Amino acid sequence: IAIKVKELKDSILPNEKRPRGFMDKIINEVKESMGGTHIRICKDTIRHRIYRKSLTPDHPGQPSPMSELEGKIVDFVLQQAATTQEPLGKHEFLKLVNELVKGTPTEQKVFQFKKQFSFVHPNSPILGEGYYRGFKKRHSHVLGDSLK
Repeated sequence: IAIKVKELKDSILPNEKRPRGFMDKIINEVKESMGGTHIRICKDTIRHRIYRKSLTPDHPGQPSPMSELEGKIVDFVLQQAATTQEPLGKHEFLKLVNELVKGTPTEQKVFQFKKQFSFVHPNSPILGEGYYRGFKKRHSHVLGDSLK
């Protein structure tokens, strides 16, 4: 997106105005081509990449050790919501996911990940409210109203 916006900006003469809403138009075109209109793309990020002259992201971030289980968790949440006919609450979700992870190699991976990248309290559950919020945000297009 940043590359397309930069090309458009460069093609316009200095005294000429850019068309109104050109960045929104480019963002929507890219979203449609990727097949995901649920994706949020921040215009400030694009502007900052152009300003920094770093048009492509150079570091995608650390992959979560939970990423390998998230597909199963999504299926489980959808199944629970269909069975009970009501959305799964935050505390119920966290309790179920912590039980799913407990005693598996993934638990150790999550613990090491948290130890490396954040503060770990010894008495806290392995997955907390931050995981719930992130999970809900990542999978909102699939889950719909299955989580409260």
